[in-house]
Amino acid sequence: MSDNRYISVGDDVYIDQKKPQPFPWGWIIGIVAFAGLCVLILMPMPMINRAGKNAYLASCQNNLRQVALGFLQYQQDNEERFPPVSSSSLARMEMAATPPHDRLYYGWADALQPYLKSTQLYQCPAQKVASDPDPTHSDYTDYWFNSNLSAFNGDKLHQPARTLLLGDGNNNLDGTEHTDARYSLAAFPPTWFLNEATPPYRHLGGANYAFADGHVKWLKPAQFQTLSGVYYTFKVHPPSPTSTSARASTTEFMLDVTTKSGPRRVHVYRQGRGVPMGAPPAKPLRWMLIASPAPMPQARRQP
Repeated sequence: MSDNRYISVGDDVYIDQKKPQPFPWGWIIGIVAFAGLCVLILMPMPMINRAGKNAYLASCQNNLRQVALGFLQYQQDNEERFPPVSSSSLARMEMAATPPHDRLYYGWADALQPYLKSTQLYQCPAQKVASDPDPTHSDYTDYWFNSNLSAFNGDKLHQPARTLLLGDGNNNLDGTEHTDARYSLAAFPPTWFLNEATPPYRHLGGANYAFADGHVKWLKPAQFQTLSGVYYTFKVHPPSPTSTSARASTTEFMLDVTTKSGPRRVHVYRQGRGVPMGAPPAKPLRWMLIASPAPMPQARRQP
C-alpha cells in the first residue's frame, strides 16, 4: 500500500487520497450524437433519390412538349404533314452554296432542328448515354417517332389525342437500336415489356409519351399491354374504343308477326351499352321494337 496515497486515521482504517475516476459521459454523448447524425443522413436518402427521379421525369416531359411543338410548327409549314422518317442519304444542315440552295435532312429529328434549335431536347435526362450531334450516328435522340405518321397528313388523323407521336426510347441494353435522326417505331418491341431496364419502365416504373395533338402523358407499361390498339395506339386510323363493345352487346332479331293491319316484319334489338364480348351487361338491357311499314304477304316466324 502506498504511503503517499492512503492516510491512516485509526487501527486498520485508511483514507484514499486519490479522487475517483469520473464517468465517461463525454464519450457516450459523442457516440449517441454520431449515431443520430447517421440516422438523419440515411433516412432521407430514398426521398432524395425519388426527388431526383421526379426531376428527371419532369425534365423529360418538358423535352417531349418542346419536340411536339416543333412537329406542329413543321406541319404548319408543310401542308399539315408530319416529317418523313428518312429524307436523304446524308445530312446538310446549312444552306448549300450551289443551287438549289436547300438543306438536306437525314431524318425526322434533324428536320425539326430549324424549329427546335437544340439537339439537347432529344436527350432524356435519365439516360446516361452520351449524345452524338451527328444525325447519321446513333445516340442522336433518345426519343422514337411513330413511323406510321411519316409524311402523313395530320388533318386526316381520326383521334390525334390517342395517337402516339413520340416516346421514351433508346434501349441500349443490346446496342442494336439505331437511334439516329431516323429513330422510329411502328409498334412496341415485345421484349420491352419483359425487362424493367427497358424504356417503358424508365421513369418510376413508367415512361413519358407525346401524342399527335401535342399533349404529354406518363403511362405505365400495363396501360399498353392491356389497351394496345383500343385506346393509346400507334395507328393513324384506330377503331373507336367503344365500337367493338357496342357491337358485341347488341343483338338483332327479325320476327314476322300478324297484326290487325296485316302481316308485318318486326326488328327486335336487345342492347346493353359498353358490354365487352362475353361479359354480362353492366346496365339493364334495353329492348327496342321497330315495325316495318310495308305489310308482308305471309306471316311466318324466324329464329
